[in-house]
Amino acid sequence: MILGAHNAWSYLTPKKWWMRLIAFTARCQRVNIKDQYNKYGVRCFDLRIRFDKDKLPVICHGIVEYKYDYNKLYKDLEWLQSKKDVYIRLLLELRGVKKEEWAIQKRNFNT
Repeated sequence: MILGAHNAWSYLTPKKWWMRLIAFTARCQRVNIKDQYNKYGVRCFDLRIRFDKDKLPVICHGIVEYKYDYNKLYKDLEWLQSKKDVYIRLLLELRGVKKEEWAIQKRNFNT
């Protein structure tokens, strides 16, 4: 059996004040990626993103977006990639995105 973390980045702080009010509905993890791996034995990481107007990745779960810096995001991904026993499930999160923007999101995800 492989342990997995649903929405592994949801331990982060929500970006906006109103997102903090509903964060309990989106938070699935309380510890960072390295602790999920080292302390709890997680080997499958569910990571969710969408893209902002500048085509930069936004960490999210549903309509809740999380604060982070891009260096941390890439460091997490590089660290996970360095592990030989890890599976990464990277999802394009379309909940909270207007339907007319879905094609743009999908194009950004595939490039």
